[in-house]
Amino acid sequence: MRIARRVVESGAAPRGLLPCEGPRRDDGRLPGGGGDNSRAAVGMEVCRIGAALSWLLCCAGEAAPSLEMPECHSFHLYLLERERGQKRTSFVVDEVSNIIKEAIESAIGGNAYQHSKVNQWTTSVVEQSLSQLTKLGKPFKYIVTCVIMQKNGAGLHTASSCFWDNSSDGTCTVRWENKTMYCIVSAFGLAI
Repeated sequence: MRIARRVVESGAAPRGLLPCEGPRRDDGRLPGGGGDNSRAAVGMEVCRIGAALSWLLCCAGEAAPSLEMPECHSFHLYLLERERGQKRTSFVVDEVSNIIKEAIESAIGGNAYQHSKVNQWTTSVVEQSLSQLTKLGKPFKYIVTCVIMQKNGAGLHTASSCFWDNSSDGTCTVRWENKTMYCIVSAFGLAI
């Protein structure tokens, strides 16, 4: 709360990003009666602190916010638009998972394991996945790996580790199987 209060008091947040400031009376107090203890004053202060916290969270790491809002009531629309923009540019695991599953079904389908076709299947899965991921039009570099293994009782253990920005980058691993084989596909999306 202290950080937010400092932002509000210091004026560090740009004009128009703090909603609910509303008009003040001639004596400088908020409308609504009994001074700073009135319900209106408390509500306004809570709203101002909440807005300052929202501003801090939305603009973390930026020198200035990307948009300034001229009117108080537009603040909530601003937050909704910003959230939609983040969804458009974020790595959505469910979306990527569906793309990978479709690529596997298209390439392998109901085929039984054949050693001579494994190279063709892995190439097809990787290329189809990359093609569909790039069609999403998101600002990412993608890495896709595919492992196909015959079901014969042998074990397979895989692991990966990444040093990246968790807020924008992501990974998705899909394990697919039929009666004769396993197919494990991992996709990594790195924000540009």
